Amino acid sequence: MKKPSGTAVTADESNVGRILVENLRRETCMQCGSQSLKLFFAMEQEVRPPEYSHAVIAMCSDCGKGQLERTYHDSANGEDSFDQTEWYLLDKDSMERLREFIQQRKKDGTSRGKFSPCPEPLSPKCLCGIHWQLTEAARRLEPLTDDEMREFGSGIVSTVSLNNAGIPRFERAC
Repeated sequence: MKKPSGTAVTADESNVGRILVENLRRETCMQCGSQSLKLFFAMEQEVRPPEYSHAVIAMCSDCGKGQLERTYHDSANGEDSFDQTEWYLLDKDSMERLREFIQQRKKDGTSRGKFSPCPEPLSPKCLCGIHWQLTEAARRLEPLTDDEMREFGSGIVSTVSLNNAGIPRFERAC
């Protein structure tokens, strides 16, 4: 069920995970339409009423594909509000690369060794190297233009790659 716009967001730290799930802007998979979309990784969240923003990755448990969701909401004067959300659609291979990066394990089960595995993938407050790397990678992702948002409905196909040093990068496919 979608939240009405203007819903107040509380800054209660104990509810960070719940707040992220409640504030996901899309509850169905953009790629298969399933309602099996689940929070996969929370990169960042900022709650400073009336401002709210987050960058999260959600995964569809039906098709295995995912989406990076970046959203920003501000209603500074209580009447006018600015609400923008961008979705970067991720294929199964990208989601597998993300899982391997977060767990620091290769497909064969051996350790990557670059970082320690993330202890709290669903917490945007986690200070591990995995969170830092994925947050920085998401920040470097070029925002959608107004024309792209109209053409693609705010969702654009993207991939995740790891460079030779094992550092992640989100790349727009078009």
